[in-house]
Amino acid sequence: MPSPRTSILPLLARANAVPACRITTQGGGGFLAARMLSSTTIRANKGPVETTKETLHKADRTISDKVLKGMDKGREADKLKNQASGKTEGLKDQAQGKASELKSEAQGKTEGLAGQAQSKAGELKNQAQGKAEELSGKAKGEATSSPLL
Repeated sequence: MPSPRTSILPLLARANAVPACRITTQGGGGFLAARMLSSTTIRANKGPVETTKETLHKADRTISDKVLKGMDKGREADKLKNQASGKTEGLKDQAQGKASELKSEAQGKTEGLAGQAQSKAGELKNQAQGKAEELSGKAKGEATSSPLL
């Protein structure tokens, strides 16, 4: 007949369990006793120290997991920042190239317009000199032909 203790264990657990026995002698009478040792025995009553240790271990594990997730997010943010910096540098270089191109084009147009203005100014100067000489000649001609002198 099975003992009440073994009848409580499920059949499968009893079939798979490998019991360890320790034989001890007690006293001087040579009485042998077998004691069953099991690694699956759960300690029913935990003290406050063990309970506190388990609670702190669970809290530490939770915090560590959150910290690792935060570090992963930080690495992802760094990657995104570096990608954005690369794109920003590319756009900056492109903008500087376009600005340089527009500056050169504006300088060319400015120089062209300055040349045109100088040639027009020279042309107007020559016209003004010609007109001044013409008027001066007319004035001399009228002054010599006039009977008032």
